[in-house]
Amino acid sequence: MNCSALRSRVGLTLVLGSLAWLGGLRPAAAVTPDTVVRFNTSLGSFDVELFNTATPVTVQNFLTYVSAQDYNNSFFHRLVSDFVLQGGGYTYDPFTNAYDYVPSNAAIVNEFSATRSNLAGTIAMAKTDSGPDTATNQFFFNLADNSSNLDNQNGGFTVFGQVINNGMTVVNALAGIAPNTANVTAYDASSYFGSSDFSNTPLVDYPSNSNVEKDLEEIFSVVVVPTNQWNPTTGGTWSNTANWSDGVLPSGSTATAVFGNNLVGAGTIDLGSTPQTLATLDFASGSNLGAYTIAGTGLGVLSMNGGSVNAIITLDSTNSQNQTISAPISYVTDTTIVNVSSGNAALILSGMQNWNGSTVGVASGNVKFSGATTGAVSAGATLKIALNAAVELAGTTSATAGVQISNSGALLVSGTNQTAGNIDGTGSTTVAVNATLTAGRFQQDSLTIHGAVGQTAAKAVVAASGMGATGDPAQVSVLNSLSIDNDGAALGSRQYYGALDLKNNDLIITQDSATDAATALANVTDMIRAGASGGNGIVSGSATSVYGIGVKSNDDGSGNPVQATFDGQGVDANATLVKYTLLGDLNLDGVVDGNEIAAAVNALNQGKTGWTNGDTDYSGTIDANDLGRIVAAYDSQAGSGTAAALPEPSTLLLAALGLMGLFLTRRPRSWAAAARIGAAA
Repeated sequence: MNCSALRSRVGLTLVLGSLAWLGGLRPAAAVTPDTVVRFNTSLGSFDVELFNTATPVTVQNFLTYVSAQDYNNSFFHRLVSDFVLQGGGYTYDPFTNAYDYVPSNAAIVNEFSATRSNLAGTIAMAKTDSGPDTATNQFFFNLADNSSNLDNQNGGFTVFGQVINNGMTVVNALAGIAPNTANVTAYDASSYFGSSDFSNTPLVDYPSNSNVEKDLEEIFSVVVVPTNQWNPTTGGTWSNTANWSDGVLPSGSTATAVFGNNLVGAGTIDLGSTPQTLATLDFASGSNLGAYTIAGTGLGVLSMNGGSVNAIITLDSTNSQNQTISAPISYVTDTTIVNVSSGNAALILSGMQNWNGSTVGVASGNVKFSGATTGAVSAGATLKIALNAAVELAGTTSATAGVQISNSGALLVSGTNQTAGNIDGTGSTTVAVNATLTAGRFQQDSLTIHGAVGQTAAKAVVAASGMGATGDPAQVSVLNSLSIDNDGAALGSRQYYGALDLKNNDLIITQDSATDAATALANVTDMIRAGASGGNGIVSGSATSVYGIGVKSNDDGSGNPVQATFDGQGVDANATLVKYTLLGDLNLDGVVDGNEIAAAVNALNQGKTGWTNGDTDYSGTIDANDLGRIVAAYDSQAGSGTAAALPEPSTLLLAALGLMGLFLTRRPRSWAAAARIGAAA
């Protein structure tokens, strides 16, 4: 959590008190009669009608922030029960967990009038107590009749709109008003944020959830609701202006297409072979929202182009009706997807995905990609998954080929042949039964690989990168948790139903305690054992007669780390280190030297086991085959430049020479027959 920006500047505009941050006025948005804006929040969407005629300056000021998307990814930071719910001052990026301020324009003139009192359900501008004309970016919703208070202090607080339709259901939920099904409570989070402005911050299901970021009441977007919507009760042709309520075809980098409650049942909106460009695509609020499919053939591509700001795709319904875009999509600019459906409806993107070099961020809800990548995937193409979002990669083709994935939420892979660039972030990745996912690396909180008896093993694959013995910090995978479905048998005889193929890459498993680290080491070692014996588990599709997968604890036995870094990553004593390396590289430094040969010979004599003692095939015993692999790996370094740097034999090696004589009498005729371990299943 990054609160440094907030700690550097406190006391932004409140309903009562503090100083305003005043900046230059940016170009204002046009004000039209009867403007309606939609707040898409983490607890649902609601509409607000603005008083354009009565408060033109205030409405114009508010819409300037809206058109610049300044309120997008902001949050309600102040809740006083039976008084106000306040926002507009602070932002939270759900993709990076970073906090910042909403940019502030110059203060505006106060337009208070006693004919527009601060009654329940109205929206008003917050300001400071230094004068009536100090409102900038912050606003509040009146939760009760506050007219006797707010109408009569500091020149009165300007009411410039009201919540309409059934929007107060959502506002009341945000305010924790009964029935308060979201379990909202105001908490003193001032120490967390480093500012007294957060002494009454509304959080959802906290502290039982113990995650402030996950529990914030987020404002994903505030958008102007156009009057022009899809009009028929059935599907039809997009390009027919008669199908739009205003008789105008929505098209262009400022256009919004709204698909609301008119559709009965299911219907297909056909782009035909005509490309269309939108800034916003909105599957609008309602319990009767039908099942739309936006289809296109040939040149019928839907281009998301927000111009100087992000394009937006939103879905808000109280039912579970999925919405589908089967037409090809081209992300001309960065695009944000907001799904705040309380009915758990999914947005399904089943058409070809042309990422260009854009970022597509899923800010909330469920989104399913089941199409394929088309066009050139330029550098920078990224899929971002926010903390409260879930994305599924489905189908037999990959919609994210060559796309970097930044996952702070939940990524589910249910399709075959799914590929991506690097998968990074604090989220979880799950590979379903029969599914496959190949990525450049996995740096996630958890990776879960499912499987079942009689099913094709699910597989997560780290793409071969040429990491080799020296390690490549850019490609090492880092996980807090790795889970592969299995038959539940004891370690040493367990069968796994899925596989993680590291190929020629390395892996770090991090833990918080020595006890958890010991458990992780045992489990990971067993997964490698299962893979080395020809089954599933942790395998290497790049394994050779002299290369395979090694594993060790980073604990020196006294709770101290053996090494401070591994492949450029900082590691502590609770880390389990997994390396694609030479067989016999007992300490995972990338080379095999004479001392390691000697250590393996002594371990054979003493009946020891484990990779760090020379059990290269994880059979549970060290035998002549293990020693043969180690010697072969040692010999393979000759002429590579590595052998010249190997240390001279130590006293330990010389003392083992007698045992080596015994070993040589047991040396198999063909090392190659016994050497290949860890091959991919």
